[in-house]
Amino acid sequence: MREGKAREVRDLETRVRDLINQPRWQYLLLQDSKHWNVLCAALDAVGDTTLAVQAYRNLSEPESDGERYLLVYGLLQALFLQQDCIENLVKSLGFDYSRQKELIQIRDVRNKTVGHPSDRGASSHVISRAALSKAGFTLLTYWHDGRFNSDDVDILHLIESQEDLVIKTLEDTIRELEKREMEHRQNFRTELLTGVFPTTSDYHLGKVCVGVDHPGSDRSYTLINLQAVASYVNRFRAALSERGILPAASMLENDLAQVEYTISQLLAYLQGNDAYLNAQSAPIFGCFLKQKIRDLIKMAEELDRENASDEI
Repeated sequence: MREGKAREVRDLETRVRDLINQPRWQYLLLQDSKHWNVLCAALDAVGDTTLAVQAYRNLSEPESDGERYLLVYGLLQALFLQQDCIENLVKSLGFDYSRQKELIQIRDVRNKTVGHPSDRGASSHVISRAALSKAGFTLLTYWHDGRFNSDDVDILHLIESQEDLVIKTLEDTIRELEKREMEHRQNFRTELLTGVFPTTSDYHLGKVCVGVDHPGSDRSYTLINLQAVASYVNRFRAALSERGILPAASMLENDLAQVEYTISQLLAYLQGNDAYLNAQSAPIFGCFLKQKIRDLIKMAEELDRENASDEI
């Protein structure tokens, strides 16, 4: 590959990796381990074959026929492998794929030379040693009905044709991933996560902290405020799940689980049920809850900004 094209393939490969490793996409893809494994292996092999093809172009003309055969065989196999991996990459994402005519022609050259040259059903094929070089070769075809023909194969042209199609396929794949991500964001642009938290949230949390810090205070009033907090925490979880953020975002899931556990312990304490809390530990839980809810609100703001952005 031309160095600029090889770099472009690597950059596009990296972009695909960045997109599929976003938490929501990654979680969805991991639900089918076979497709995920195929996708990751295909991405690796696209990069590997790009390196192999680029190395071929940078090599000097071999000094012996044996070296020429080895290089040409390896190059054609690398092109064949790269095609398979590009196809598997696209299909593992659930996207449609149709092999272009130029790629079919390259595969045909590979099959006649490296795949099954001696018996292709109606014909047999041989690379003319006298016409073999790093730049190309003459392919001799012997038809079993007595016909014969020869075709000149321009290896550099094969490489350039395939690299352009690989780049186009990767670009199309990235566009489709980005399109689906933007469609997902559009579905929730009018429903802000911060809207789950009422403007009175600080008031509710303050009353909870005061209530658990003063054992003689009205527990029923403290309980009402704590139940209000529990209600919008439940709504926040539901909104995150609807957007596919949970359970994909494991750190956010952990933060939310801590908040829910804290609420459950405070509820048990205020209701007089069995709980680990007492008059000394309940205020600590109350302060912790207040800070964690504020943290969740900041996370909601950040997620709303991300969802409103047109950058992926």
